[in-house]
Amino acid sequence: MTLPVDSPLAAVAREEKPEKQLPLRELIKEAESMRLAGQISAPYYVELHKRFALPVAALVFTVMAFPLGIRSQRGGRAVALALSFGIVVSYYIFYSTMEGLALRGRMPAGIAVWIPNAILATVGLTLLRGSVAGVPPAWLDLFWRVWAKIGEWRSGREVKPLEERRRRLLGRLAGPRASTFIMDRYLIRQYLIYLGIGTGVGAVLIVVVDLLQTLDRFLRSKPPFFTILEHFLYRIPGELYKGLPMIVLIATVFLFLSLTRQRELDALKAAGVSL
Repeated sequence: MTLPVDSPLAAVAREEKPEKQLPLRELIKEAESMRLAGQISAPYYVELHKRFALPVAALVFTVMAFPLGIRSQRGGRAVALALSFGIVVSYYIFYSTMEGLALRGRMPAGIAVWIPNAILATVGLTLLRGSVAGVPPAWLDLFWRVWAKIGEWRSGREVKPLEERRRRLLGRLAGPRASTFIMDRYLIRQYLIYLGIGTGVGAVLIVVVDLLQTLDRFLRSKPPFFTILEHFLYRIPGELYKGLPMIVLIATVFLFLSLTRQRELDALKAAGVSL
């Protein structure tokens, strides 16, 4: 008979990523203390930047989704959904690569975590400018415009009087706001519908995937039904937080795809509303 001679304490499973359980203030304090002590602090700084980079990714995906929803007219929702999944998969692959470089100490955590957002935002703004202008972005034309502005500034061009600038600003703010309030409410309502559908579908997928992983444990331990509901109730918010950028991207693409196919964007532009 082979008897184990190791201490039972050695078999206790260590928590793989303790930084994920820390509140924000404790996370910052722990990262600073480990850095000053000369220990490995990269996981703590990566986790700190991730807590801000992931919500910003939702806004970046919105900028990316706006021109995609306008351009993907022929294929319809299937093409829009495929493009959305392609963008999300590419983003998370690149994001994981940068995170690995930061964890291994080859790149600062702040730069590595925020590079995917910066690249995606640049691509999104470029596509957005192309959609508004109606043509691909002309970098040479942009360069000459900037050069002309610099020339005007150097030549000491006369500054417009304060009163004229104030009048122009008030002219921009004034106008028939009642109709734009109606359009704002309409667009927000449509967007919230798509966002709600995406959130509901995401929650169902999370429950199904989690149930496939935990079903054998539920069958062995036979917990009360209320305990199973509590498990999913506490599990869903964190998983939805991780998948919210993807939900926002798909909802935005579907919203503007619907507006484009029903010619509502054409009506808005004909009424003088800018993209």
